[in-house]
Formats: sequence, C-alpha cells, structure tokens
Amino acid sequence: MFLDEAGGVHTFNSTITGSIEVRDGRLYALHSNKIVELNRSGDIVNSISIPSEATYYINFTALPNGGFALLDNRNDRMYFIDDSGNYITTVNIKSTRDNHLQNVHGVVVGNRLILSEDGDKNLLAVDLSDYSFTLFRDFTGLGGNTWLNAIAYYDGVYYITLP
Repeated sequence: MFLDEAGGVHTFNSTITGSIEVRDGRLYALHSNKIVELNRSGDIVNSISIPSEATYYINFTALPNGGFALLDNRNDRMYFIDDSGNYITTVNIKSTRDNHLQNVHGVVVGNRLILSEDGDKNLLAVDLSDYSFTLFRDFTGLGGNTWLNAIAYYDGVYYITLP
C-alpha cells in the first residue's frame, strides 16, 4: 500500500510482499524471484530476473549508479547485479557461514553500501568501486539478545532500529 501527499491510502495493483526501494524517482520491489519496477499506481512496468548465482536473498538495496545488492542472511552473502540482472560479484558478509539468521538491510552513503548487520551486531561498509568491505561500526557492546535492524541515513546521521 502507499500514501499519497493528500493522505489517501492506496493499494498496489500488483501483489508486493517484499522490500521496496526508490532510486532516481523509480520504485523497485522484490516480487516472485524478480526485481520489478512499479509505476505510481503500483503496476509493474519492468522486471529484472535474478541470476542463478544469487541462490537466496531476503532483502535488496538499489545502488545509486545502477544495479542492486541482494542481501542473503542464510548464507551470509551479498550478491551484486546490474540493472539488467547480470551477475557482477558476490561478497561474503562473514568469512564462514555461521548458521544463524539475522536482519540484513542496506543504505548507500557516498560510494559505500552500509550493511546492517553481520549477525554479530556489526555494521559493514562495502566500497562500491571494488566491492571490498570493512567493519564500519561495532555494536557488540549492546549486549543481551538484541540485534540491529533497519538502517537509514540522513544529513550526516545514521539511524538504526532495534527489534
């Protein structure tokens, strides 16, 4: 569903149940193993097939210069594809799969994809030029059974939700 500027509530004309992203005034969503572009009425106007290299993903991030990062919390990986759905590369979130699930959300700031999280309360930064990644912030001091959730960035500040 979506809200218009006058406060009206509308439903998409297509069944959209996954993540949604906006890039360059275009709305993208995960739908039936594809990334679809929707118009303002929620009609699918374009679809991008996901390559077979991306074996599993629960979320995605639209990248500013084209393409997408598909986020996999089961195998601890990020799959990068171009705007046509061609596979570019895979980046491992962890050196070895840890067999537990975590929320994975991404936001692009500058030329980096900031990923929340790796399963150990860490934010990772992926350089979109060469797909190298580094630890961006360590939140292991939060303790307890909490984890990091969605991430957003606005005007120099990162916003991270907790469950």
